[in-house]
Amino acid sequence: MTARRWILLAAGMLCLGATARAAGRVDDLLATSRTPSELRANLLAFAASAPDSATGDKGAALLHAGRSYEESGRADSALICFERAVAMRGNRDDRDAYVDALLDRAHPGDAARALEVLAPRLKVALTTSERDIGQTRGRQAWAHFLMNHPDSALITLRSQQRWLLDPVTPRHRDWRYRLALVELEHGDASKSIEVMYPLSIESRFQDRDVMSILGDAAKKSPQAGGLADNLKQELFRIDDIDRKTIAAFRGKRITFRARDGFTVGAIVVPSLRKPARSAVVLMDPDELVDSYDSLSAGLAAAGYSMILVEPRGSGWSVSPECPLPSLWRGREDEMRTLVARDVLPALRALSAETKSDTSAYLLIGALSSSSTAAEAATLQRAPRALVLLSPSPTPVQIGPMRARMARAGMPVFFEVPIMDHATGPIAQTLYEGVDPRTSRISESDIVGSSAKIFRYDRTALPRLLTWLNESWKKPSSSGSKRTKG
Repeated sequence: MTARRWILLAAGMLCLGATARAAGRVDDLLATSRTPSELRANLLAFAASAPDSATGDKGAALLHAGRSYEESGRADSALICFERAVAMRGNRDDRDAYVDALLDRAHPGDAARALEVLAPRLKVALTTSERDIGQTRGRQAWAHFLMNHPDSALITLRSQQRWLLDPVTPRHRDWRYRLALVELEHGDASKSIEVMYPLSIESRFQDRDVMSILGDAAKKSPQAGGLADNLKQELFRIDDIDRKTIAAFRGKRITFRARDGFTVGAIVVPSLRKPARSAVVLMDPDELVDSYDSLSAGLAAAGYSMILVEPRGSGWSVSPECPLPSLWRGREDEMRTLVARDVLPALRALSAETKSDTSAYLLIGALSSSSTAAEAATLQRAPRALVLLSPSPTPVQIGPMRARMARAGMPVFFEVPIMDHATGPIAQTLYEGVDPRTSRISESDIVGSSAKIFRYDRTALPRLLTWLNESWKKPSSSGSKRTKG
């Protein structure tokens, strides 16, 4: 090999090494930055100082910084970061984030700029999934609507309705609202009612915009007679199913007042033994109550009284100020803090309903509510132990969440079902920040998501109870352990 080829090879290996270090550095920053502001500062500093060969990772840092700004309610700063990410890297995630931010802001010229940014996404649509194509076309249609081209917007939204309104699709509630609005103003009022109907039920008629669109559509649709009565009957039917589901595991639905006066919905499950320990569960906003049937029954039999708290904007925790989970967008940090502060009022409500001992309590967080549970663990009256079911924080929440858990210092149990395998690396990252002598990662090969794993895996509850009995005592000095069902 000539000297020139050796030099080129060495330079290439140095470049690859720098790129790999850059990629690892972004992941490290996400895992170790202790606060949102620290994370943003670290990511922006990395984007400014990383080598030119690390273009992809510099773009990733800008995207994550934008996401963090977005969750903190700083929309303009987020938009700037997304714009820089598109200029730096311009991949699918960068473009989608930038376009969504432009369409949400909807200033003059934003929709036209969104179409420019979308152009490469539309050209490669045939190589992506149908769901991805649907969302890309949906963004295009909404931009056309904002630019006063409603006919083309309506045609496109109708053609992609199947994917846009699917509950698995991100922001599906926003797409439902948008399609209903376009149908009302430029399409079929009856279809507007059909599309908006589920949101009115989910919000328990508390969303003013949703109910306004339904009211206007009813005036335009001759088939809408008796709509109000139909809505009430449907909500009554759903509530009746809810009551029967809760009664099946000896639960009782209650509401309690938060410190700021917000009415929070919850389900209380009393212990079958006395004296009873206490447990507070922060449900995921998109989970149904029946997901917790086996866990509730099992903990009740083991001597725990539980209160399942529905996060604001979900279940019975709705009001005109926060009627749907989608209303968290742009104020996620604020809403997580408010829900975290609902834990102690929930504990008092549990004590009033069951007379259980609340001097020490277990705190459980599920899926997206896991980061809220970690925040609650650092507030006044920390829990004795923390259980996280399929922890699913956003990437920009991982570092602050890990820092809070380390600061709280209590034992942590991570439940990771195989169906939620994507949460495994997250659980491992969080586990590395807590005391390994007292914390556990419990895996299950049985199909079942989050709390449902306790319904299908008969070994899951005994593992949890064994760990709880150990953790309620003085912390052990034994080494770390990773259990598997």
